[in-house]
Amino acid sequence: YKTLQRLVVQKLEQDHQRVSNVLKKGLETQVTERERKIAALQEEAKVLAARIKRIEDERALLTADIQQTETSLANAQREQAQAVNEVTDATRAMTLLMISDQLRQNQERLAELKQRLVVELPNKRDKLEIELSDNRRAQENEQAGIEGLRSALAGMLETRAVTPPLRSTKPLGPGNAVVLLLSLVLGLMLAVFLAFFLEFLSKAKAQMEGTW
Repeated sequence: YKTLQRLVVQKLEQDHQRVSNVLKKGLETQVTERERKIAALQEEAKVLAARIKRIEDERALLTADIQQTETSLANAQREQAQAVNEVTDATRAMTLLMISDQLRQNQERLAELKQRLVVELPNKRDKLEIELSDNRRAQENEQAGIEGLRSALAGMLETRAVTPPLRSTKPLGPGNAVVLLLSLVLGLMLAVFLAFFLEFLSKAKAQMEGTW
């Protein structure tokens, strides 16, 4: 009896362990996938941070370029004022036109540089910072998922019987009263059947004697 119990327990342990191994492997696979996602997100975050750094470098270059253009524009304006007062012939008039053209170019370039510095670069930086923030949030979500999976893995215990198989201290099965009652009923049914059978044999014998 105890041997049969041990065999049943071993079979249950094996089946449960097989199911646990499948679940464990699935959880480990999910952890690996999330770790790969985090690695990819970290690389993407490095790229975004580098692009933000390049924007700061570009801002510094634009600021220096604006200062230089403003200096050139101021010089062209002074030259233009001086040339206006000195226009006496066609040659000086041509010089004035060239100075005016340079002045216009510097003004257009200055407006373009300020547009990039004040509007385009901030918009570009804001967009990159939003992407970087989303990236970090995604990393946090993936990390939280990994911690949850690892907690589930840690909670999976080895399959084993808590106590060895034991024989019940209380008798099992039908009680004595039930056995006695069933015996009486079966005995009565057998007696009735036997009486009918004997009567059948008696009638059959009488018919056979009458025939002879």
